[in-house]
Amino acid sequence: MKLTIPLLLIIATALSLITACSDRQSEIQKGQNKKETRPQAVEVTAVRTGSISQWRLFNGSLEASADAPIAAEIGGRLERLRVGLGDRVQRDTEVALIDSISQRHALIQAEAELAVARASYREAQSLLSISQRELERLESLSQKGVSTLSQLDQLKGEFLARQSRVEVTRAEVVRSETGVAIAQTQLQHGSVRALWQQGESARWVAELFVTEGEMVQAHTPLLRVVALDPLLAVFHLAEGDYRFLHLGQEVEISAIAWPEERFKGTVRRIAPALRRESRQARVEIEVANGDFRLKPGMSVAIRVQLQRLEAAQLIPFEALTTRRDERGVFVLDPDQRVRWLAVTPGIEEGGWVAVAEQNIEGEVVTLGQQLIEDGATVVVTRPAAQQP
Repeated sequence: MKLTIPLLLIIATALSLITACSDRQSEIQKGQNKKETRPQAVEVTAVRTGSISQWRLFNGSLEASADAPIAAEIGGRLERLRVGLGDRVQRDTEVALIDSISQRHALIQAEAELAVARASYREAQSLLSISQRELERLESLSQKGVSTLSQLDQLKGEFLARQSRVEVTRAEVVRSETGVAIAQTQLQHGSVRALWQQGESARWVAELFVTEGEMVQAHTPLLRVVALDPLLAVFHLAEGDYRFLHLGQEVEISAIAWPEERFKGTVRRIAPALRRESRQARVEIEVANGDFRLKPGMSVAIRVQLQRLEAAQLIPFEALTTRRDERGVFVLDPDQRVRWLAVTPGIEEGGWVAVAEQNIEGEVVTLGQQLIEDGATVVVTRPAAQQP
């Protein structure tokens, strides 16, 4: 009996503690439920309609619009180099002089052969004239019965032979004159001139391959000249962007050498085939360079507008969020509840994104999406400025 009373006291105390803990847990749960149903503060921005562009930045380099080597037509010692690195060269001006002793000797020999051929021709003409007079005299005597027929035939044979000799020597004169002309041309080729067919009248010396006094071979490049206005900005376009670029399209170019400047360019050539290895196509941009500040070989960044949408539906980029691996936005309804709407983002520019698949009206949540779910009640705040 003595043990029963303390045991009952212990059991009663335990039951009291259990009841108190259960009440406390219920109060905590009620507080949490009350907290969960409390409206969350969010920030919203109005959906807009306007134009938006897709821009892409490509890395490229500048190339000369014309780049050609100047070569010597004959071999010999480089007697004079009349231009230096960076010099401006006008079309058809002498840039080098080749001293070719053999070519001068060839011209002297050709002129001597021409003199011999002309002398032989004059001699043949004189002999032909003599034979013609003798033949005429003998024919006159033959009519009078003074000369024999055999003498007449012999003289006719000599006349025909001398006539043929005149034709041969005349051909030798023509051949010798041609030889002199060739030798003169070869000697003139010792004067190396800057020649090109099209484009501007002046170019610049970009590289020298020889120095004065060197022996050069025929057709050996002596220097390289380039055109600086306009220049070509060259980059390679991936096949995914190929369809967006077209001839005549305007682009913007910036160079490391002139970081504060922006240069305008125009698409002039697009390769009709992509490289098999890289799946890219070469694109050439024409860049005006009247002040010659840009140079071939410089690195440039080329900003290209791939596409532009007019009257597009625009939402802030911050409004995009992900739920269950799906991109979308929370749209604010008039009853201050939010509605989840899945969207497919399109072109992005300046913090705004084009959405073409959905007709979204009103405002979308841009801050606080992580605290809300579909159908949640919210307290709305709006930013001071809402500009795209």
